[in-house]
Amino acid sequence: DFSREVVQNFIESCYSGEPQNISKDNFRGINKMSTVFEVSWLVDKCFEFLNSVDLGAYEDQLFVVKEALWVSTNLKKMRLIDMAIEKFSQEITKSDTYFLREFLCDFSARTQVELNFAMKITGDQGAILLESLIANFERNSYELDANSRYLLKNINVSPCSKKNNTLYLKLINCLETVKMSSEEDHGLVLQLFKNYASRHSKEILNDNVAVTKFKLPNLFRNGDILDQSDNFSDFVESLMASQIEFTSLMMFDAA
Repeated sequence: DFSREVVQNFIESCYSGEPQNISKDNFRGINKMSTVFEVSWLVDKCFEFLNSVDLGAYEDQLFVVKEALWVSTNLKKMRLIDMAIEKFSQEITKSDTYFLREFLCDFSARTQVELNFAMKITGDQGAILLESLIANFERNSYELDANSRYLLKNINVSPCSKKNNTLYLKLINCLETVKMSSEEDHGLVLQLFKNYASRHSKEILNDNVAVTKFKLPNLFRNGDILDQSDNFSDFVESLMASQIEFTSLMMFDAA
């Protein structure tokens, strides 16, 4: 399970009491051996190595994130991922979102673990996540793929929508034409529209925001209303109170 180089490096380190040339190439193996055999001082040295990596280039940023995520997922140790979250959260706070823009460029290829990391480091600076969602919809003919669905379910859009209502509205407009394959998808989009209607109603009342016009997505299939009558009733009530002008709201009589 370990390469000859890693084993030799580990043994020499243990004999000498000093780490022997930890590098990006052997970091994962040495850190894993140190963890498995509980050589705590060498685990600390591996932590120091990853913490000292210069984050000036995207390739180095990606290395730190991937190694920290690998350790948290496979070795169930959270120290490295906590360090990475702190480091990259500070970058987000300084409005340096270069890493996330590159990281989420190939949005559909990211794992849920990687998306969770992205959500943790953005905190209430969620605009970049909304931008990535919108770009993914536009790039993939408005398909609601697994990653888009996961992010829509878990992203904290409330703070972002207050700071950047235009961007959040653009996401809502994307959902007008998004292709949904299940009642769960319809319910998810229905909830997002309900949240938007409720939030926008308060903005109209408090800030004299101009009335917004946009279409509802296709919330019905085969002429039958969704099997979520309570949610739908609440939704319709929120629309009536929102002062938003919807250009296409179609009701079907299921009978």
